[in-house]
Amino acid sequence: MLSSATVYDLLQRGLCAARIRRILVDDYLSPRAGQRVLDIGCGTAEILRFMPPVEYVGFDPNPDYVEKARQRAGAGARLVCDRVSEVSLAEHAPFDLVVALFVLHHLDDAEAGQLFTTAVRHLKPGGLLLTADPAFVPGQSPIARFLISRDRGAFVRDEGGYVRLAAARGVNPIQSTVRHDLLTVPYSHCILTHRKPVA
Repeated sequence: MLSSATVYDLLQRGLCAARIRRILVDDYLSPRAGQRVLDIGCGTAEILRFMPPVEYVGFDPNPDYVEKARQRAGAGARLVCDRVSEVSLAEHAPFDLVVALFVLHHLDDAEAGQLFTTAVRHLKPGGLLLTADPAFVPGQSPIARFLISRDRGAFVRDEGGYVRLAAARGVNPIQSTVRHDLLTVPYSHCILTHRKPVA
């Protein structure tokens, strides 16, 4: 059912996922008009509702999501129905901001590691990488643990698991934050940020 963009958007609204994106944009990304943004696993490009005018490139393997994203994003955006790869990014990079929201927990370690490598390689010096995913956390609400265990993603990790994935691909420095307040139901998210050093 969630392969349908309409069903996906309805579920997102039901979970007040717009609030999550607003918090992530305002508290972590702080985008500026005109910046180049890569959205890996862009879904229906809902994040654009909370950004100033930017040069937006979104990738998602679901064609229904990409079509809805094109309608939302307008003519200036580039939407690609594919997984991100070195080849597919060659004509678009580099980027000021790279986001991969709720993507890593759908990827095994090898593919998640490749995502980090590719994202950082195509990030401008001084640019920011942001990821956010559900996470298992010691002492978290039993309701949160139950809901997260039922997530579509087969690779939900704890905070250390996400950090180790990034570190193994040379993503340094890396900052991690666990938040329990992003949804209207008990839930836990691990947020990773990486500011690419300026040589």
